[in-house]
Amino acid sequence: MSPETIQVWSRNIRNSDREAFRALFEAFYTPLYRYTVLLIRDNEVAYDVVQEVFTKLWEVRNTLDEGRSLKALLYQMTRNRALNHIRDHQKKMTNWESVPEPMGDDELSIMNQIDTKVIQEKLSGWIAELPERRREVFMLSRHDGLSHDEIATILNISPRTVNNHLGFALTELRQKVLAMIGGPAL
Repeated sequence: MSPETIQVWSRNIRNSDREAFRALFEAFYTPLYRYTVLLIRDNEVAYDVVQEVFTKLWEVRNTLDEGRSLKALLYQMTRNRALNHIRDHQKKMTNWESVPEPMGDDELSIMNQIDTKVIQEKLSGWIAELPERRREVFMLSRHDGLSHDEIATILNISPRTVNNHLGFALTELRQKVLAMIGGPAL
């Protein structure tokens, strides 16, 4: 979805448009849920956190700022709620492998599906091994498609720091992939 569409939703939600809110919910529920699972590693609690975020957004809809990215606001609210939950509950977290993976392309052969699954599992493991902030920046950028400025706003860091974290993460992951396939080391 385009930034213009999100801006229209923001304006309409501010005016209590339930259909715009429903469209926003449908567009962002799954990415926010996966982001929350990444942070707190508990599927059921992640569901509750995302529900709370959307409930809170509806409650404060009259105060939405058209000049501020609604996408960044949603991610920031989600992050804050997840971190508050971690702080308040200190629960044992589930393994990264329990995060649901996206469905594969039905047209792939069984062998390609197996190869793809092995590569996805390795990559997921390597991403999970990244330092916490670097992993979070990587997932927000590459998985959720946020811009460096949006990530900087969410994490309260500079866009340059976002760029540095992303560069280090990509270099580390590239080296591991090359080592796995027997390519030249960087």
